[in-house]
Amino acid sequence: MTIAYDFKYFLQVRDQEGNIIETGVTYTVYTAGSATAATIYGDSIRTAKTNPVTTTVFAVDKAIEFWAATATVDIVLEYNGQRVNIDAVGPGTEHNVIVNKQEYGAVVRVAKIFEFDCATTGVTNVLIPAADNPRGLIITHGFAYITEVMLGDSEDQGIVTVSDESDNSLMTFTPTNAAADAVGDYILGVQLASTATGTAVATLVAAGEYVDAIVTQETDHSGTQTGKYKVYLEYIRL
Repeated sequence: MTIAYDFKYFLQVRDQEGNIIETGVTYTVYTAGSATAATIYGDSIRTAKTNPVTTTVFAVDKAIEFWAATATVDIVLEYNGQRVNIDAVGPGTEHNVIVNKQEYGAVVRVAKIFEFDCATTGVTNVLIPAADNPRGLIITHGFAYITEVMLGDSEDQGIVTVSDESDNSLMTFTPTNAAADAVGDYILGVQLASTATGTAVATLVAAGEYVDAIVTQETDHSGTQTGKYKVYLEYIRL
């Protein structure tokens, strides 16, 4: 006879002053490192518990409690417009999650910043690793900052393309071809538009995929300067 043992998870949500928040919290429990919602229970005898939990009912000790068969889970907790990703949570220990009681947007992360030398094509650099994208992400802003003057025209300007792991192009950085781009010039790739009519919109990346970038058109590097720029990406994990 095989006996199944479940693990108890216990979290308290507190404000910045340490006070326990009792209402307005919702959360989803995932199998660690994945986009799969975990099977959770309301007690040790496996009373079914809906996941995600959209109406929080706190126990007597004012905490989030649930049981699960796995020894590690990921939790995405939401409160007042905030989304908190808690990765690799273990059971049996009290966890305190600190949130701001004032409403504000989800936390924006910054990808690895990489400087591309536009004299060479074919060199790929991963900006957002797959490990940081278990459930999908939205790139809210992508831009480039010129660090070495770009001297090309439409035939030999340096172009960088950002793609997901499936090679879907997410955005392209294209310097102007009317004149040289000076150090400090800004190239927009994508931004979170305030209206649906904007030409630049946020970009969705599927769960489990990395985001990389590559020089897809090199500059005319016959002179002393080949042209360089740094690529910046800001994103929100779902």
